[in-house]
Amino acid sequence: MQRRFILGLFLLALLFRLYPLLTSTYIWDEEREWIVVAERISFHPERLHLPIREGHHASLPAYFIRAGSLLLGKNPLGYRFFSLVAGMLTLFVLWRLAARWASPAAAMWTLALLALNEYHIGISVFAVEKSLQHLFAALSLSGFYRYLAGESGKFLYLSAATAGLAFLCNERSVLLLPAYGVTLLCSRGWSWLRRRETYLALAVFLLTISPDIHANLRWSQSGLGANYADHLSRIGDVGLNRHYMLFFGRDAVAFVYGRLGRKLHDNASEYPAMNPAFGALLLGVVAASLWRRRRPTAGGTLFLSVFAVVLGFFCLVRPAATLPGLDPVAWFWVDLTLPAAALLAGPVLSRQSGRRRAAVLTLVGLAALYAGGAVFGKRLGLEPVGAAAVPEVLWPADGRSVTVRVFFHACAVCRPAAEAELVEVRVDGEATAVGFEGADLGTDDRTFRV
Repeated sequence: MQRRFILGLFLLALLFRLYPLLTSTYIWDEEREWIVVAERISFHPERLHLPIREGHHASLPAYFIRAGSLLLGKNPLGYRFFSLVAGMLTLFVLWRLAARWASPAAAMWTLALLALNEYHIGISVFAVEKSLQHLFAALSLSGFYRYLAGESGKFLYLSAATAGLAFLCNERSVLLLPAYGVTLLCSRGWSWLRRRETYLALAVFLLTISPDIHANLRWSQSGLGANYADHLSRIGDVGLNRHYMLFFGRDAVAFVYGRLGRKLHDNASEYPAMNPAFGALLLGVVAASLWRRRRPTAGGTLFLSVFAVVLGFFCLVRPAATLPGLDPVAWFWVDLTLPAAALLAGPVLSRQSGRRRAAVLTLVGLAALYAGGAVFGKRLGLEPVGAAAVPEVLWPADGRSVTVRVFFHACAVCRPAAEAELVEVRVDGEATAVGFEGADLGTDDRTFRV
């Protein structure tokens, strides 16, 4: 019975990801960055181009995106294929980790909280770096836990290597290192500083990320993307920053802001957010874990450390004025708290009984129904058809007349738009006088001059 339930959860997770993957078009980060970098990759001897860092992050995910397009074609399914694979593998790794640490029952809860979570569904759909980052981070967590549990040092080296691969997807993964340090300090005191494998593991991590370090050292020769210094320039001063709590309930806060007539500042509105029921449940479990009087197990210490270090770092940093093209804040920067919180929640939820168990089952059931409605009711915010203007930005405003073309693209299972009508030409910005030429309103006009 238990095996059938687990298999059903995995199949449901696959369905919840495959449907929006096939029925939505690209978001900004896919279309403007990752797919662009992936398409530049060339293995042809005469046009060899194997970038190490060409966007805002290291180019490792772009190779997976490129491989998917070569395997299944230059379409949403092809570009997003390995994100889907990585998302499903992440669920498997964390399920096995929860079962090894706690119990099979706890693992089922952890799996359910991630399989039906709208944020994890979203990153498993998009051709961006996040799904691969979460897979490598999950593998790193698993290896580090096995080392803590008394297994050989090879699992620490595996943890270091996969943490490095997570870093090569997104630099925020470096926060795993201080979280691991806090874990070792809490569980073994300062004795871990005298162990050889600690320094060997650090060397493995540095060796893994060395290509990206090299790319940053020679960054002055490149004008593409952003380097470490650019990302660190987002940090202003120290102070309480509540923005990242949106990760656990963005849509609820947006609803309240709307009722109050205020606008929520959200630089990542195209990314689906988990529903507030899941967010409240995860935050509640973590808070309860922090206030428990009993000393946590090695796994509990590890997952609490990851959660606290990642969330604490961002919530205690105020943003600075950023370079053009870089957002000062984005609520999903704390997304590595999600696997840690789900792992902590599994054992807690599995131990409930009586009325508490009924209440938990009701809450998770409602959250699952909400997630299903978001996926199949088009509430994830993903569009089946998209349009883009080329060029997208005209600058400087020097009076030149520029030809603008509008292109449409549709989802993998959608037919291209059969009809299009130019209703209005509008320019966003501070231009006080804008002239248009050749825009035939009411027709399928896709080219005009601005």
